[in-house]
Amino acid sequence: MPNDNAINIIIGATGANILDEKQLKEIKDMLNYKLYLISMSSADREFPTTYIRKNGITPAEIHGDAVWDNLTLINNGFPITFKGKRYESTPEEIEITIGLLYGSTLEAITGDMQAEKGFVEVPGKVADIIEKRG
Repeated sequence: MPNDNAINIIIGATGANILDEKQLKEIKDMLNYKLYLISMSSADREFPTTYIRKNGITPAEIHGDAVWDNLTLINNGFPITFKGKRYESTPEEIEITIGLLYGSTLEAITGDMQAEKGFVEVPGKVADIIEKRG
């Protein structure tokens, strides 16, 4: 079990709900460490954002983080690329970020990184593939 400084992150990128209120409360209550919910889709659909905002501390700013005990809803549930401007990032930047996240996730699941804990650098072979594409 992770220590008090451990951080878990759930990244939603489906554009559809991935956790209902009951599931989220069960996950939140069973953890004794921080949990961050991050949306990377086109809206705040992956997580029960209204439920989180109602039970936690809603940020003063629309794009602030909503906090409910050990759970933090990054950017108030809106995709991390949405900060109120028409274009936060170029499509190329988003494509690179998604490629790095996806490649790193696949490497963590199938490669030599399975036993590592904590923050792990993007594997060189993943970065090389992304750089060659650009």
